[in-house]
Amino acid sequence: MSRAGEIKEKLQNSITAENILLTALRTPGVKISRSSFLRKELNTFLSEEDVNRAIRHNPAAVGIPREKMDDLAQKVINLETSKVTGASVLASLPAAALPAAVVGAVTADIVSYFAHIMRVLQMLAYLYGFDEFKLDDEDTDPETMNNIMIFLGVMFGIRGSGPALSKLADATAKHVTKKLVKRRLRKNIVIPEMKKIVAKIGIKLTKQMIMDAVASAIPVAGSVASGVLMYALFKPRCMKLKRKLMTYPLCDPVYYKTGE
Repeated sequence: MSRAGEIKEKLQNSITAENILLTALRTPGVKISRSSFLRKELNTFLSEEDVNRAIRHNPAAVGIPREKMDDLAQKVINLETSKVTGASVLASLPAAALPAAVVGAVTADIVSYFAHIMRVLQMLAYLYGFDEFKLDDEDTDPETMNNIMIFLGVMFGIRGSGPALSKLADATAKHVTKKLVKRRLRKNIVIPEMKKIVAKIGIKLTKQMIMDAVASAIPVAGSVASGVLMYALFKPRCMKLKRKLMTYPLCDPVYYKTGE
């Protein structure tokens, strides 16, 4: 077997969406506090009372224009992209590194990549009206992981994830309107058919991870240090999620005025 083939086989045996995401979640700085983040982003142009209302409900529910959220979202993406495109673990590997070392470095790169993806995912979700993700280093609940997988599915262009995220956004918007009029709330938003969709996303996301990892690792086998290919895809994937989120009634102030 060629060196490139050996690297590919080892990556296929070691990478799954679940283990990469769980490892990424344990990376320091990955978890974003919704209240702290929104307060930091909104207190420059809103009163303290309105900031508190935005945290209690969502930014659109207090009348913040979608265009303003789009500007803040773009700033988040640009800033995180500048962090992601720094040095890669792969760049420090000699061209003659053993496949096992390359696989270890590639896996570390993927974890780092997804740590930044997770940060952007949370921040965009909060700006566009979603509730806080209940992330736990040791035991993130299944519902939260399902929601994360749906967001990731949109970022990676996986079929079925777009409609699933739309349903989640609609359910969240109705949840917010109930809070606004103090109606009784269900504890969690549960969409039964999501489990099958999420299972498919997990399989396809794992395949996409392996494809990206192989594309990043094989140049090393050819004496060209490169983790850059994977990172070059970061901003387009973030922008794909942003474009999707900005279309939902969830982030439209008019939705809350009409009471739809």
